[in-house]
Amino acid sequence: MSQSAHELAVMRQRARQTTEAAYGLAALAALTFAALINHTNLGAPLGEEARLVVIWSFVGLAAADAALLVAWQYIIGWIAPPQ
Repeated sequence: MSQSAHELAVMRQRARQTTEAAYGLAALAALTFAALINHTNLGAPLGEEARLVVIWSFVGLAAADAALLVAWQYIIGWIAPPQ
């Protein structure tokens, strides 16, 4: 079953939007976990140094996701240039 160019463009746009939403939600989830560990008793079993390592790891993950989200358009353009 052959798909038209318009159908393929719509599918690519939906895939791009879904991927962008996933990166955004992953960054938001990482920041949420960092805040939960920092401001609740969730991180209580950990020592102070270990808790800070976990918090900064989640913040770093959120930063990496945000950077990928910003660079995503350029990455897609490099992988599959518009036709």
